[in-house]
Amino acid sequence: MKTRLLALTAALIVTAFLPLLAVGIGKSTADAPKAPSQSATPEQTDSENRFLALVAATCEDDFCPEATKAAAIIINTCLCCDKSGFDAANVEDYASETEFDEEQVKAVQSGSRLCITIDGEIKYIPFSKASRGYTQADEKYPYLCEVASPWDCFDADFDKNAECTGVSLSGINHLCQNGCSAEEAIRWYLPGAEIK
Repeated sequence: MKTRLLALTAALIVTAFLPLLAVGIGKSTADAPKAPSQSATPEQTDSENRFLALVAATCEDDFCPEATKAAAIIINTCLCCDKSGFDAANVEDYASETEFDEEQVKAVQSGSRLCITIDGEIKYIPFSKASRGYTQADEKYPYLCEVASPWDCFDADFDKNAECTGVSLSGINHLCQNGCSAEEAIRWYLPGAEIK
């Protein structure tokens, strides 16, 4: 109960200062991502480009590099648990209008080497674009808990009836745009998680 009250209090404080923090936040879209590495083999480059496409399809245009890294960590964790969730062989299915700049490409590469563990095990992490102000617990994923995500109401596609289990990517982006690292933002939604 104490933890929920602290989380709610923190969420209300952040929400109160949100308009001040939001002023002037944004990023410019740059050129499409470059090839990951000149010395990589064609197979490695192809694999990295597929992963980059998966992350780009998940992210919105306004995602900052740290949020992009968090999305990469979450997707890499999901792939470690269940590759069937993404058809990585069919990269065209993930074509996106989101184009990453060089900093975001580096963030994806950094996140692609990390996984989320809970109680020492890599666990599948469900995620969605946004929540309705809080995420839900789910019997299918007993390691998840309900977490406040009040900033999701500022998302252009906010749906007060949306049901989000796990992680709100919109919430991750908000936290990262306001100073959190990718790891800190992930831990907001997954208290007790380790990222390594």
